[in-house]
Amino acid sequence: MDPRHAPPSTPTTHDAARRSGTHAAARHDRRDHHLQRPWRRPVRRPRLPERPGDDVADSWLRARPLWLRSPLAAVGAAAVSAGLILTGAFLGWLAAAYSTGTGGQASATGLSLWLLAHGVPLDAGFGPLSLVPWLLTVLPLACCVWGAHWVISTLPEKPGRRLPNLGGLRQDVAVALATYALGYTLAAMFFALLARASAVTPGWPAPVLLPAVIAILGFIEALRYDAGAHLGAVAPRAARGIRARLPVWFGASMRAGAWTALSVVVAGLLTVLVLVPARWGRITAIFHTLHTGFIGSVLVVLATLVYLGTAAMWVASFLAGPGFTLGAGSSVTLAEVVPGQVPPMPLLGILPEPGALPIAMWALTLLPVLAGALGGYLAARRLAALSPWRLKAGAAVTSAVCAAGLLTVLAGLSSGSLGSGRLSSVGIPLGWFALAVTGELVVGALLAATAVHRVRVPRV
Repeated sequence: MDPRHAPPSTPTTHDAARRSGTHAAARHDRRDHHLQRPWRRPVRRPRLPERPGDDVADSWLRARPLWLRSPLAAVGAAAVSAGLILTGAFLGWLAAAYSTGTGGQASATGLSLWLLAHGVPLDAGFGPLSLVPWLLTVLPLACCVWGAHWVISTLPEKPGRRLPNLGGLRQDVAVALATYALGYTLAAMFFALLARASAVTPGWPAPVLLPAVIAILGFIEALRYDAGAHLGAVAPRAARGIRARLPVWFGASMRAGAWTALSVVVAGLLTVLVLVPARWGRITAIFHTLHTGFIGSVLVVLATLVYLGTAAMWVASFLAGPGFTLGAGSSVTLAEVVPGQVPPMPLLGILPEPGALPIAMWALTLLPVLAGALGGYLAARRLAALSPWRLKAGAAVTSAVCAAGLLTVLAGLSSGSLGSGRLSSVGIPLGWFALAVTGELVVGALLAATAVHRVRVPRV
């Protein structure tokens, strides 16, 4: 018989087992490929102007072991951000015509400001200073991300040993993260020792803990950006466990919550920018009472800009209802404005006139409700059209709670102390703010989820 026309042979048990083993091996190979695939996406980063010796220094650092080059990169990131703040402090010392301090004391004051940007409270001569200019915190955080990018670029593409007790985390990534935070912390401790020569000294042990948090956040952001869609390959077991325990819509709800929080902060910032030209006369009157020269005026403007994010959060709390305080015995809410003795800060010239406010001002609380509706819409629309209302509502409420948590953290960073006495507590009442903003965002999110469900589900 012609072999071409021969009937197909009956599969035997051995053949079935062999094919089954082949499929199992293929599935195993796919899992191995997931673990071994490149975990960094190619990123085109802007190159700085090259100078003689840059390649030599970079090659020398890359030749060092990971436990050495990672903390060195962290120290470099800390030095860059501290150098920029030191420049501003030194220019301020040069501009002060009646300053009795030395250049070394001015540099120590700049290092104290660098620590304040990390959340480290300072002990000033007039009392504690802990109101963080969290917009200035972006500078050291960006430098941490920049240094971590370089460290991650030196890691090999293929993973080596993994840590089974940490969800299969790559050992080199864990070592890089730990030594990066350690190097940044050591640099912060050194700067804190130098800063004790100024009149504004940092308190302990905050220089040990808070800069480490900034370094870890910067490293994680750099890792998230560099890994991109392959972030799960860094710790595959942990990634699989998280995906198995969380609903599929959880990630979309978290992103929607971030957009919601951003919209509330932007609403506060736009309100500040609208009030500045409206209250320009009061702002300039406060500015002229400071009697600063040209460079001093520039520094006052820069100080106002770094506290612009704090002012935006104060206005956001005002729009939400709880308002803010400028010390003991003062309150600025939608019901009444009792400013008390206002500190000589030009940006505080945007405060409304003292006294009771019209009841129509409470309509401003609809702005956080609209922000919650935005997040609820972004979260609910990611689900299937025929999914039940409770799933859409759960996704929307999750986005609202996430946004409320982020806003509460920012409100905490926007509160603190500007000295002793009545200025020992300024900022936002956190408890009332958390309750108010959570309720308003949840109401808006539920309304948006209901609207999405009624529009997308066809009626029978």
